[in-house]
Amino acid sequence: MLANEATAKQASQATARCRKIIVACRFKLLADFSPSAVATYLGERREHPKKSLSVQTSNHYLASIKAFANWLVRDRRMATNPLAHMGRLNAKLDVRRERRTLTADELARFINAAERSSETFRGLSGSTRAMLYRTAAMTGIRASELASLTPASFDLAADPPTVTIEAGYSKRRREDVLPVHPDLAVWLRQWFTELGDRFRDGP
Repeated sequence: MLANEATAKQASQATARCRKIIVACRFKLLADFSPSAVATYLGERREHPKKSLSVQTSNHYLASIKAFANWLVRDRRMATNPLAHMGRLNAKLDVRRERRTLTADELARFINAAERSSETFRGLSGSTRAMLYRTAAMTGIRASELASLTPASFDLAADPPTVTIEAGYSKRRREDVLPVHPDLAVWLRQWFTELGDRFRDGP
C-alpha cells in the first residue's frame, strides 16, 4: 500500500483490520483462508451488542482482507483468492447517523459554545477547538488535514492569505495551497499572537 502511495495511516489501518480477522478466524496457514469464516466473523461483529460494526466499516474490513489475499496471489503465494467472490453489503440500509450541513446560526452557536467552554477535550482547550471549527468551516479542510497544520502552514501576509496542506496529508496526495477567507485570516493572526504570548509567559 505504501508503494502505491497510500498514507502510513491507511496502511496501518488496513493491517490492523486484516490482523483482527486472521486472529479471530484462527488462520494459521494460507490454506486456512475461508470465506465462510470471514463472513461469520464480520456478521458477529455487526451484531455485537456493545461494539457493533456498521455495515460500512464491515465492508472496509472485507476490502482489506480481500486486498491482502489479492496480494498473496500476485506474489504467487496462493494460486487463487478464496475471498474473491465475497461481495460488500449495502451500507445505505444501515445509516446510523444522518448527516446534514449546519445552518449559519447553528454553526455560530456551536463555535461560541466551544469558545466559552472551560473543558479540555482530547487535549484541546475550548478556544483551540473553536478556531479549528472556524478553520474547517471556512476552508473545507478535513480533520486529518487540520491535525497536520502548524503556524508555518499559513501565509497570512499573502494576498490573498493561504494555507498549505502537505502532500502526505492531502486527500489528493499532492500539496494543496488553499485561499484563506480574510475574516478567518484576522482570527488566525490574533490567535497565533495570543499563543505566542502564552508560550513566552510560560504556564
